[in-house]
Amino acid sequence: MPNTVLEPEEYIEQAYFFRVFRERLDENVPAQEILASIHEEILSTTKLPLAIEFLKGEMVHTGRLSAGMAHLAHYFTSFQTFVITRAEEDRSRFDQKTALDVLQYEARYRSVAPTPAGLFAYQFESISRNKLGYDRGMEAMAQDPLYDGVWSDWIRRPAVATGGGRFCRRDVCLQRRVCQRAPSIGGRSEPAATP
Repeated sequence: MPNTVLEPEEYIEQAYFFRVFRERLDENVPAQEILASIHEEILSTTKLPLAIEFLKGEMVHTGRLSAGMAHLAHYFTSFQTFVITRAEEDRSRFDQKTALDVLQYEARYRSVAPTPAGLFAYQFESISRNKLGYDRGMEAMAQDPLYDGVWSDWIRRPAVATGGGRFCRRDVCLQRRVCQRAPSIGGRSEPAATP
């Protein structure tokens, strides 16, 4: 079943879930224990308690949250699953606490009238700052239900999806041009020094 845009209440509860999960990891509480107790703290009018119960079962069987999230593609987005998958990879320097922070702030943004442009900026920044891999990350982004066909096609474009480095260089060049044309604080327009 494809991803769907959820109600704002669901994203509010997701943000709470990701925040509390991270806080309890900081307290060295095992993930299975967190999942066993946290579903009682979530609003029962949302679908998240059912999702948490499923995640708990998957955690017991596979030891990974990402496996459960992948099975719940109608509830968790491909990007959310991708972020947790990257955090659970053995050779990844991206840890689960950072992944939960990324997901908490994304869910919080989704709960208050998100725009495709704002979501793209956040997701792309998360991928690039945390070095999660552009190809898989951009594909996960393109599958997000908030993006219409035009956005998804643009994200998947070969120049963007397979050339993440070229995309970033093009973005940096654009930023430099904007900075060079912007007036300085004193009101004089001086070209900015390029590094």
